[in-house]
Amino acid sequence: MKNRIYPLIIALIITVVSLSCSSEPGAKLPSLNSYNYDYGIVYTNETKEFTFVFKNTYSLEVRVTSAILTGDPEFSITSGASGMPKTILPNSTHEVIVQFAPQALQPYLGWFELTYEDPQFLPQTLKSALHGEGLQANAFSIDVTGTPPTYDFGVASTTNPIEHTFTVTNMDTGNNLEISNIQITGAAFSLQSGFGSPEIIAPLATFQIIVRFSPPSVSQFTGTMEITHNDVNTTSPFVVDLKGEGIIPPAATYNVSQNASSPELWDQVTRFGPGFNTIWKSSDGYYDDDCQLIDLTFTFEYFGISFTQVYVSVNGFLAFTDPGNGNGNNAVIPANGLPNNVIAVFWDDIELKDFGGNGSEDTVKYEVTGVAPNRTLIAEWESVTVKASSTWDNFLYFGVQLFETTNVIEMYYTTSTLYSWTWANVTGSCGIENLNGTSGYNGIPGSPNINNRTQLVDYTFTPN
Repeated sequence: MKNRIYPLIIALIITVVSLSCSSEPGAKLPSLNSYNYDYGIVYTNETKEFTFVFKNTYSLEVRVTSAILTGDPEFSITSGASGMPKTILPNSTHEVIVQFAPQALQPYLGWFELTYEDPQFLPQTLKSALHGEGLQANAFSIDVTGTPPTYDFGVASTTNPIEHTFTVTNMDTGNNLEISNIQITGAAFSLQSGFGSPEIIAPLATFQIIVRFSPPSVSQFTGTMEITHNDVNTTSPFVVDLKGEGIIPPAATYNVSQNASSPELWDQVTRFGPGFNTIWKSSDGYYDDDCQLIDLTFTFEYFGISFTQVYVSVNGFLAFTDPGNGNGNNAVIPANGLPNNVIAVFWDDIELKDFGGNGSEDTVKYEVTGVAPNRTLIAEWESVTVKASSTWDNFLYFGVQLFETTNVIEMYYTTSTLYSWTWANVTGSCGIENLNGTSGYNGIPGSPNINNRTQLVDYTFTPN
């Protein structure tokens, strides 16, 4: 009998010792912050993360040996599972981030398992169930708010249209979004972007739609933008209400002042910094009647209309609407024939030409200086020649400055220090005129042209 009892007693003692060594009496066992986590509903083009926190409540170190997932592959560990095993100090924690990224409209199930070794190096596993449901996201998205979706262009003058860029985003992660048609209604609204039918937008890519509001009269205007697409989860066509108000801009007037042309002003202005841009130079070729569009980098108001770009012409003028090439035959300002909307600094039939080493190189260049709101556009014509001049050494030097905020225009001139001026047959126009050429101001009161003058002056046009 005794031979049977002793082995049982010994086995019981071993079991008790083992249990007492594998844990600490009265200590709370290590734990996770969740044993059943539900991610809820997540769109198929989105992800959601949850951070599992393992806490070592022992007074001794434990080692986390693994963190794994089982179940649906839409659950993934993004952080905290590498570099195992990890030693976790007493009362310290270890974090593991699990991401849910549903791919379809359905429920998902998985398990998160974290295994650690207790102070007696016995493996222990903690588990948490994972739940989540995928919901098909709307592929079609546009940056317009409101119910119904509405965009208000605000106030625009009858001569100064406003444009707005709408951005359509394909929110789907796996399928293309197709826009098959864009229809604009309303007399004051028009589509400006280069829409081709159909437009295919790749997953998570964008497409821009530019709409212009150009009120023909003083009134309130409404319209719609209707976008036809293939997203089954969004109404098609998707309709955006458009609205805006048309006003007549106040008539713009200018004060014209003049001073004797000063070489000091030329020297002061023409000290271009490292950011100047050469548009044309005679060493690159022969230029006659060419025109180039440049960015002002600021908004300049001219005869009551705001502009951010301007055309520079070889023929000695700036234009805020496309003058086209040519326009070497200058006219009395204002003139309703093309070009209109011009700032004529020295408008004439000018050429940039290599004279075989005689004289300075012909150049037209510009630069924007200063910082907002006090930037300045400087444009200059240097050593250029009027075709009709009687001698080859008739080199012209002149420039113009456009000042941000004040919208002041300053024209300045000088004679070459190397060559004399011969004014025969030179009749350059100087002045400014509005969009339609119906209103304008001459630089020389009572005379449309700089004609056979031995003394030039600098001109300043200041808007009232």
